[in-house]
Amino acid sequence: MAAGVLAVLPSAAAAAAAASPDVVLRIEDPGITESSGLAVGVRHPDVLWTVDDSGGGPVVHGVGRDGSTVAELELEGVEPRDWEALAPARTPDGRPALLVGDIGDNSASRDRGILLHLVEEPRDLGRTSAPVVASYRLRYPDGPRDAEGLAVDPRDGRVLVVSKELLGGGVYAAAAPDPDGPTVLERVADAPSLVTDAAFLPDGRLVLRGYQGARVLGPDLATLGSFDLPSQPQGETLAVDGDGTLLIGSEGERSEVLRVRLPEELAAAAAGPSPSASPPPGDDGPDEELPWPGGGEPSRLVLLALTAGAVGALVLRVRALRRRR
Repeated sequence: MAAGVLAVLPSAAAAAAAASPDVVLRIEDPGITESSGLAVGVRHPDVLWTVDDSGGGPVVHGVGRDGSTVAELELEGVEPRDWEALAPARTPDGRPALLVGDIGDNSASRDRGILLHLVEEPRDLGRTSAPVVASYRLRYPDGPRDAEGLAVDPRDGRVLVVSKELLGGGVYAAAAPDPDGPTVLERVADAPSLVTDAAFLPDGRLVLRGYQGARVLGPDLATLGSFDLPSQPQGETLAVDGDGTLLIGSEGERSEVLRVRLPEELAAAAAGPSPSASPPPGDDGPDEELPWPGGGEPSRLVLLALTAGAVGALVLRVRALRRRR
């Protein structure tokens, strides 16, 4: 759906206002124009990792806090289809990693499923070829759909995929998928409309962001509250920084990453180290085997307008076909 349409959607009327944002950085790389996923480094906490879905190849970009590109990881043997998400994760033996979500499906036509690629976070920055630790093919239990939200639960390594749908999506879970074959996801909760990213807070709560607002779900995935987000050209990304604050980004040239603090009524339980910052920088974590890779809602009036527009377009199409006969 065009960004121009989505940009006018108001946030939920009941949402609280978040504190004024701080500009963390502006992405200076002219090759990153469609930042669609964001994750804070573990080995390199001053680096924000991002993926670009503009067709530039299987590359994960590392951006320093000054906005300059400090690393590029080219994933070996991977052909992106629609990279839309990125999440901090762990390899099976506990090393810091990044989980790349090839989960976009605007036409809802990926009958073979979506793909996740697990790659170790590098020890050294710069441009490098990165072997993929594992790739996982996942299928929805209720048919193909578009998705842009991806998050790894810091408590147990469970992966959540959040679909992006006009009239409300779903939260889908995979506890232990098999890299040798497709795994069927389980729908575990409902999601608001047009979710563009997701991230876990340190205490296990899940934040879902949309174009103009965000919703917080409890560890049991029940809704706890929602709040407005600062206006962005096309708000696509969400990450949790080392202090537990939220980082949000947008597509576009020289796009800004903003720091957003939760409203007071939602912030009380968020104290503690960020899952992306624990263990401390440089710590590869435990040696034992771990589980696999450890929205603002638009108003009803706008949804009705968009739905009416789609119906109108369908009517015009039918009339055109009849004329041809």
